[in-house]
Amino acid sequence: MKLERLREILARASGKRIAVAGDLMLDEFVWGKVGRISPEAPVPVVEVTGESFYPGGAANVARNLREFIDGVSVIGTVGTDDSGGRLLDLLRAQKIQTDLVLEDPDFRTIVKTRIVARHQQVVRVDREEIRGPTEKQVAHVTAGAMRHDERGRCSGGARVESRANRLARDIDRKARRRHRPELLLAQLAVSTEMADRLLFEAGSLA
Repeated sequence: MKLERLREILARASGKRIAVAGDLMLDEFVWGKVGRISPEAPVPVVEVTGESFYPGGAANVARNLREFIDGVSVIGTVGTDDSGGRLLDLLRAQKIQTDLVLEDPDFRTIVKTRIVARHQQVVRVDREEIRGPTEKQVAHVTAGAMRHDERGRCSGGARVESRANRLARDIDRKARRRHRPELLLAQLAVSTEMADRLLFEAGSLA
């Protein structure tokens, strides 16, 4: 892409409204230092010196988009646990709309913890229940996409991650029924991390 074209896209991006639907995660970084090896097993003992939290997954996509676009919202599910509350606080602090997020007491917020020592990642701990979306979650996401559309044209440019094919197909089918091509979700690739997690792109900023 030519530099002039990139500048043109970025200049036009600020006026777009984008909704990102997908896995909302909390990324946790535990920082520390290693001074010895554990006597229990041949692994390093990390002395924790600090912690950091950032939006992850689809929430991270929204965070990156917010650097260029004012009207960014997220559609997805978090739990009513402390991690879910922390994630929503982080998104709201960056002025990302969260009114389309489902807070489900039966759902555990996805948390991915990275333990880092001496500028190297020692281990990653995933707290995630691998399961397909419930009917309640699917209905919430598709309804949220339609509500976002009703507020104004849902311009593309965002990549939308979904945990289930049927969730994307449901949104796609409803968007086609409304004759809104910019809402159509086209499959691009299958993630290597999870077989049922697909990568979609909604429209284009061009």
